[in-house]
Amino acid sequence: FFFLMIRRPPRSTQSRSSAASDVYKRQVSTQSTYIVSTVRPLADQSDHRKASFVGHLMSTSKGRDKICSLIQYIAQFYYECINNSNILTVQELHGESAIISALIAIRIRKSMSSGRKIFRFLKFVDEIGHIHKVAFKSKKRSLPKFLTILGHIASAVYYFLDNTIWAANIGVLTSLVSQEKIVDLKQKKDSFSLTRSISNLIFSILKVRRNQRKVKEYIKLIHSYPNKIITSGDPAYETVRNLIRTRRKIRFRTLDVIHGCLRIIMLYRSLELPHHRILHPVFVAFCGVMSSGISVFKAAIEKETFLKIDIPEETKTMDTSRSYSALFDPASAV
Repeated sequence: FFFLMIRRPPRSTQSRSSAASDVYKRQVSTQSTYIVSTVRPLADQSDHRKASFVGHLMSTSKGRDKICSLIQYIAQFYYECINNSNILTVQELHGESAIISALIAIRIRKSMSSGRKIFRFLKFVDEIGHIHKVAFKSKKRSLPKFLTILGHIASAVYYFLDNTIWAANIGVLTSLVSQEKIVDLKQKKDSFSLTRSISNLIFSILKVRRNQRKVKEYIKLIHSYPNKIITSGDPAYETVRNLIRTRRKIRFRTLDVIHGCLRIIMLYRSLELPHHRILHPVFVAFCGVMSSGISVFKAAIEKETFLKIDIPEETKTMDTSRSYSALFDPASAV
């Protein structure tokens, strides 16, 4: 009977140890809820961003042009592999036009090339606008500014000639442009494209060098800060952000350099410049695939923004032990 009389005291009369235990449990529950509510939206947001990038790429004429360009050069690469095959059976079948996939590749290449013309219709007007914007943005003379204007001028002429050739092929300008002139216009179009590629390549190299100097300056500045806890109001906070952004720019400019080199190789073969025969057609077609792939890749992720996670005030003291020296590792410098 004595043991039956013993019962747990009501919740309103907790001891100090039980009350502290309940407070700890509530804190853990709150922190767990915060972690779950933070991680799940980030995963959903990542999937949403991927879908939005793909949707944005396909919703613009520039994005669809890059997708069609990639398909065109993949088909051309496949055809060149068959056309330049060393296998006797493949050569015999290709000579008899018995390889259906090669014929389909030719059709895909021609259809994609023709379809891309509509995406570039009157695009030279945009390039003229870029020329005006860059020329009057600042009166300061510099090599990057000159290269930028030169690239836009070459692009404007290139797109104008491309529209002219397209109009002549569909019969709009047949009375003004003969077939002989079309061949000559194609050569001039490729020449201006080569000029654009060279100017953009030099511009990208200059930008990479400039950003590499900035990275070194940011690293030196970070090491000059005292070793203390980092807060959002410290000068190192913005310095580290600038370092991350500059490294990102270097990566994209490096892709521009690779893209420019690939385009120059393709145009060198197309213009039949001296010693162009040393460039194998399969290699040139592969350069086209890589060049188009880089363009699609850049268009898909270049505009991606960094995510910022806002931590509630009550949880800001949970992880404040990181110092400037721990934040940055010199071994990872570009």
